[in-house]
Amino acid sequence: MNRSIKAGLAAAAGLTLSLGGMSTAAAAEPEPAPGKTVTIKVDETFVLPKNGACNAAVEVRNKATTSISITSDGRYVTTLAPDGRTRIKNMKTGKTYSFKNDGSFVDQVKKNGDFKSWGFGRNTYFGKGIKGILYTNGVQRFDVHKPFTENQAIKMRRIDGKSSQLCYKIGAKPVKGKNPPAG
Repeated sequence: MNRSIKAGLAAAAGLTLSLGGMSTAAAAEPEPAPGKTVTIKVDETFVLPKNGACNAAVEVRNKATTSISITSDGRYVTTLAPDGRTRIKNMKTGKTYSFKNDGSFVDQVKKNGDFKSWGFGRNTYFGKGIKGILYTNGVQRFDVHKPFTENQAIKMRRIDGKSSQLCYKIGAKPVKGKNPPAG
């Protein structure tokens, strides 16, 4: 297998863990060997700055104990991560909202190392390329391009199912712009 594809597979697994659980720590956990399952515990708090996702600073507490299973056939990476829970808090008003993040992902790595991804179930997206904090339930299709960084630009292509804007749940507004409509 070409080195770029191997690097892309590793990045895809790490990034989907990060996206699905709103977690930077989950992506830093050791990856399970192919076909094996590992249990990880995430209990982290971080702040998205004002205008980073919402028009107010948002504290995110991501707490989960979940079994992560990553498999790959050399072309696709499948990540299963049930049982995630997340709480977000508006730092100005103190209003909080808690929800489940228990989705899964399939990533197809391209020869140049970029990848196409599909999210299934309840997943959360935020960061460069996403307006606000987007909570989805259904199937999501998005692209990720190199270089793979924490501030990675995500190109959300399609959302089949439900989509809601979590900034409103905590008394804030999302940053201006549009995400793809839920279909």
